[in-house]
Amino acid sequence: MGNNKFSSEKDIERWLVERINNCELYDLIKNKEDSLSIGNSKNINFVPNFSFDYLSRKKNIEASNNVLETLKLLEIISVDLSVSLHKGEILRPDIVCYNPEKRVFVIFEIKRDKLTERQALTELYAYEQEIRNILPFIGNSEIQTVLISKDWDTLLEHAVSNYNSWSNKNCLALAINEITSKNNFELSLKTPNSWFIRGISELPQESYQTLDLFINGEFEEDNYLPLKVATFVNIITKYCDRNDIHGFLMVWQDHSPLNKGNWVITFCSIDPLAIFHFCRALLHKPICKGFFSDIIFK
Repeated sequence: MGNNKFSSEKDIERWLVERINNCELYDLIKNKEDSLSIGNSKNINFVPNFSFDYLSRKKNIEASNNVLETLKLLEIISVDLSVSLHKGEILRPDIVCYNPEKRVFVIFEIKRDKLTERQALTELYAYEQEIRNILPFIGNSEIQTVLISKDWDTLLEHAVSNYNSWSNKNCLALAINEITSKNNFELSLKTPNSWFIRGISELPQESYQTLDLFINGEFEEDNYLPLKVATFVNIITKYCDRNDIHGFLMVWQDHSPLNKGNWVITFCSIDPLAIFHFCRALLHKPICKGFFSDIIFK
């Protein structure tokens, strides 16, 4: 670092605004090629599994790539202005931008102080909610966030990783460093990690909770999924997505003599406590002490 004292957030904000206005932000971010290459690599012979380590890292890389794709064409809407509709309430994201080509809003939050970086995700959630108040029914994919921090401690990494992996959000994590002269910075992509590696490549059988729904009706005899069944599946998946239900469903035809080709939807939800017991037994030692061991295992 070129200076003994890191520049203020206002200095970083002014530098960032200039980069956005000059359409330079995307090109300035280092290490993004690694994330893009991992996210875009597809092997038709690859069968994905339910490895926790794999899923967590995959979601963080996907979220980073989703945001990166929106940074090439941004229009600044506000800089350090309150987005709250309530008078007297101040909610001021550092920068709010809009990508007219992809119809996506991008919220930038800058943190250079360890004392304030713990508030970062709380503030981003609040800013996102205020945009939803202004634009009801806007989807998760239409609001993206960029968190720029000088320091990335464990708590901040865990918060961003959870935000992407389990809340189905899109947050780009960037580390910022000051170089050569004052008010000159470099940005590098950060892939947050919050998962304790268990070494488990698949879910235990006990964690699958399944239910079969048999659909009776007259359907044309072909290999295509009927429109009514497809619509029903779409409604179910949207409901599960809104309620953060972890699992999957399968649609198949039952050609047994009893059902004679009727369509079936198999629902499967994942029981986290069954996974916990499996991990604990596999490692032959308690995963946690205190509250969980007292409450869950008694």
